[in-house]
Amino acid sequence: MADPAFPTRQYPYRHPDPTAGPDPVATAPLAAGVLHRFVVGVDPAPRPATAEEMAALQDPLAALLRQGRFPLTLRALLAALDEPPPALPVQDQYMVGDGGQLPWTPETAGVSRQLRVVVTRSRSAGAEADLLVSTSTEFDSETAFLQVIGWDGPAGVFRYYERRLGTWIVAGDSFDALAAPSRGRGPFDSHVNGSLVMKELKLPWSHWHSQNAAIRPDVLAPGDPFRDDPIWTSRRGGESFEVEVARPGLFRWTTSRMNQVIDRSGAVARLPELMRQVLVTTTVNLVSTGTEAHLVEQRSALEIPTTFFLDLDAFLGPLGLLFEPPILRVGGPAYAAARTALGLRLDDGAGFTQPGETLFAFLVPERALEDQVVVEALVQRQVLSSRLATCLLMVDFPNPVYSRRRASLMAYVPETIRAGDGGTALDQVLPKAIEAGATAADGPEAEFLGRWEGSDEPDFPVRVGQRLVGFLAACQARLDGPEGAADLLKLAQGRRRRFRRSTLAEFALTVPRGPDDDLYEALRLHEDGSVS
Repeated sequence: MADPAFPTRQYPYRHPDPTAGPDPVATAPLAAGVLHRFVVGVDPAPRPATAEEMAALQDPLAALLRQGRFPLTLRALLAALDEPPPALPVQDQYMVGDGGQLPWTPETAGVSRQLRVVVTRSRSAGAEADLLVSTSTEFDSETAFLQVIGWDGPAGVFRYYERRLGTWIVAGDSFDALAAPSRGRGPFDSHVNGSLVMKELKLPWSHWHSQNAAIRPDVLAPGDPFRDDPIWTSRRGGESFEVEVARPGLFRWTTSRMNQVIDRSGAVARLPELMRQVLVTTTVNLVSTGTEAHLVEQRSALEIPTTFFLDLDAFLGPLGLLFEPPILRVGGPAYAAARTALGLRLDDGAGFTQPGETLFAFLVPERALEDQVVVEALVQRQVLSSRLATCLLMVDFPNPVYSRRRASLMAYVPETIRAGDGGTALDQVLPKAIEAGATAADGPEAEFLGRWEGSDEPDFPVRVGQRLVGFLAACQARLDGPEGAADLLKLAQGRRRRFRRSTLAEFALTVPRGPDDDLYEALRLHEDGSVS
């Protein structure tokens, strides 16, 4: 069965059925020293990999397994990688824990802090990580979760492995994450687009040991041997993982993916999979203020991340709009009062509760970097024009995540298109399909068509920028009002609730919750700054 402290870290082999009795697939021992393949949704059960399948695996872990070496603990795996001549001699280690800022006391001894260790191995200093290991702090355990992602250069994909039931299982590759029936299943419940995951990607890197907030020794029980372990004493910060591992990994996979789905003639295969990352919230990152939550009441004003209000990174990045977004602020005392009134708390679901928020105030979902990277790649490869991308993302733009209106436009995306000439082929096809499907005057189709009309005029980017600045000014006016802080937090709780219902939410302590979150999930932000 899956480790109860890490419910999705060891992927379930089927959805639990309380009437079905023990699951023989999840508990039956597997042949030791044999690589098994189990792509959930494709394979009915784990099975030994064929010789052809083994030969096709060209990542660093597969190189060990082909030699008949099956290390079952983290220490054994690292020792095998260290044997001369090591192919990946450079090692770095990082720590993350959703309860990583909760000091150990006798009263909190039973709280699962979800401490995880990430170890990376590279060919040389400064090179991209070719192998990543995720595990708990039980480095000598053969049962604690132990997962590996390896970069397969010849295939141009990440491959996903788990040590389970006494051997190693290959759970699929990056392309398995994108298509049914394996999408969203197995490791792809969190690696939803086949790439690396770092949810708390930006400063202050909430939950990560970082330059802004160390995971200190006092989170460990007295006498915990991990305090003296070299992995603990030499752990690096989340700021380094972002710059050296997460972002390069996202670009590496996206570049490889584009090279494989766009042929030499410019024909684009699997276009809906690509456009899904333009129109749909496939995943999110979590962003917060830089202010620790316990200090909020002492601040005259709290700076709120602009990406909570609109898709700022896309508009100012690959879409190239030129405007100066104002910094949005809410009064610190008003924010603190609203937080108390809403009854926000951390709750591990097992008896531990603590009033308030995570270490940093206002930790909320924002548009995921991996979706942003795909938008940028589509524009660069001339599949999608910046003009069309802007008009699509302007549909329901005050709700940059979880927008059903914007996602509904996926129905009009063609199966394939030809890249080139600035994306004019899709410019000709997609707006016509949306126009043909428009029925309601207030529907998302009509909203898109209103944006599209006049988008070929030279001042279009300026007009869009002015509209976005006006929207942010309206949001600031609402924040300054008597209900501004309360509306802001209700909207945030609704988006947090939506996040908690997704498979991305692996741990109970990731975001705060409140007693009325279910009521707030349907809230939307409007262009006049109001919430309803």
